[in-house]
Amino acid sequence: MLLGFLRCVSKGSVVPNHHLRLVFQDAEENPGTPPEPVSGGYLLVNEGVLHSVSSAYALHIGAGEEGTHGAFLSRAGAMLGNSGRVRFLFTASGGHAGEPSLGVNALRVAHSAMSRLDMFAARYFRPTDPVALEPVILNAGKGSNVMPAQAELWYGFRTLLPRERHKEMTGKLIAEVKAVADSMGAEIEVTPFYGHPALHNNPEVFSRVSALLRRNGQEVREIPPLLGGEDFAHYLYGVPGAMFLLDAYTPGSGGQHSPTFNPDEGVFWKGVLFWALFEVVPKNWTM
Repeated sequence: MLLGFLRCVSKGSVVPNHHLRLVFQDAEENPGTPPEPVSGGYLLVNEGVLHSVSSAYALHIGAGEEGTHGAFLSRAGAMLGNSGRVRFLFTASGGHAGEPSLGVNALRVAHSAMSRLDMFAARYFRPTDPVALEPVILNAGKGSNVMPAQAELWYGFRTLLPRERHKEMTGKLIAEVKAVADSMGAEIEVTPFYGHPALHNNPEVFSRVSALLRRNGQEVREIPPLLGGEDFAHYLYGVPGAMFLLDAYTPGSGGQHSPTFNPDEGVFWKGVLFWALFEVVPKNWTM
């Protein structure tokens, strides 16, 4: 869709009213995964992609649902979550399963940590705060008669908190698990991956873009916040801007991360229009 807009510019059918920087960025997904521990957005922002840029915008295709087909979806303020995760590695003495009193079972330590974290959200967040804290990986043990001496536990931790506040809450989470390990006589190694920060759309920019789309016959729907991660958040920590989703729902399509994702390409022209509308407005139209 961005290439389609660029073609319009190159053919002269759209004459830019602003200086533009079109960004084609790899590696949006899964920061913390080798070989590169950070995302493409983080790298580009730190390499200066926002130099001399006054505002930034993004458009994302989604499978959506039947009732919002062809609509632009977004919201003012917090829209997408931190994509943080934490890896815990517990090391204990282990031992024979027939003599549990003579050793420390690292798998029991991990289980106790999970039980402790079941109440973490209730202790540190209000009932109305969006938060997801889920165990996602547990590796321990190779023999059915052996208490494992090591257990690896991963949690996914997502909030809509600003970046530094989310890191602070991750620190509290780690402290809770360390307390469990200490009380049971196990050592612990902790590796936090903070992932993408929460994506917060500038409210004024969101309102202006929404009004522009509606004036040109496009449906805009305000959606509730989601805890999916998006590294365009790094851009919005540097300059004001907003991200919109274009609903390309088609029957039978799964979500963006499913093997059955099959968006309706018949709405992609709306994405070209999205970018073109920014350039057909008067030069004094402030974004």
